[in-house]
Amino acid sequence: MSASAHIVNPSKIQEELDKIWNQIDKTNKVRASLFNLIIYTKKNKRTDYVYAIVQKVIERFPSRVLFISQDHEEQIKTAVSVMNASSGEFVIACDLIEILCSEKNQGEVPFILLPHLVPDLPIYMLWADDPSVENPLFTQLQKYATRIIFDSETTNDLPRFAKTVLSLKCELADLNWARIEPIREVLAASCKHKEMLEVITHAKEIKISYNLQESDYFIHPKTPATYLQSWLSARLELDPKIITLETQKIEKLPPGIILSVDFSTTSNYDLAFQRNIESPNQISAIYSTPEHCNMPTNFIFPKQEFGQSLIKEIFHKGTSSHYLGVMRELGK
Repeated sequence: MSASAHIVNPSKIQEELDKIWNQIDKTNKVRASLFNLIIYTKKNKRTDYVYAIVQKVIERFPSRVLFISQDHEEQIKTAVSVMNASSGEFVIACDLIEILCSEKNQGEVPFILLPHLVPDLPIYMLWADDPSVENPLFTQLQKYATRIIFDSETTNDLPRFAKTVLSLKCELADLNWARIEPIREVLAASCKHKEMLEVITHAKEIKISYNLQESDYFIHPKTPATYLQSWLSARLELDPKIITLETQKIEKLPPGIILSVDFSTTSNYDLAFQRNIESPNQISAIYSTPEHCNMPTNFIFPKQEFGQSLIKEIFHKGTSSHYLGVMRELGK
């Protein structure tokens, strides 16, 4: 649980929150909630990472945070605190309700959590675990979610993950889908150029290179590249076998980041998308023929800050039809 948390009896959660706010009522802190944000994660190396991205989210979208972590506790523990969402003359702050449970007693969690959802506000749920692994708590909570955001980094079986996602009836999002948004936007923008479109749609070979670097938080760096591979296959109606994955290992770049995408045709018309290693927010498109090579077209994106993937997926509305297409490809 967070360092500033007040451990309380589950029946005293609201009472303790009221006490905290009464104590800071005359300060410059303002209480705010745009929606309810439920987070579930198992207590492991990624727990601190999940806490950190939640902090980034509330800086953009203040919300009531209900953070569930699963460990080996004999009894459920609950705690409350306030998270600062902004600084300045007036500080926007949010309620944080934490629930620590075990697999054995997680059935009690909905009875503790549901009374503390702010009525009439959307319920977004970040499920930072594999949804394809049976979990009664997920079965219960997904009924109430307006939108569920997954992190497919947590699964060891992408086809099974995809089939589970496709079986759900609410709005869906995925952090790995957001992580490849820049390269998807570059490829889509390039289709507006006639020469580039010809190479993309008539490609006989496509090579995707990604960063094989791992970290404590990311042990499946192949997943974003696999998403891109499935997206290209679905959108261009290509045989997935012509799209191959290659690896590089660059320590200073994020795990799994797409480094390049190369399209080749049988007539030697080529199109290469290459990330600038020194400035990773820059991607160049280079079109070449047997006779000449065009000047690169440069695409520059805002620098990717930590936690931006979740912010993007909260901001978007509905479920991306392209994402569902990727899930159908993977589900095969």
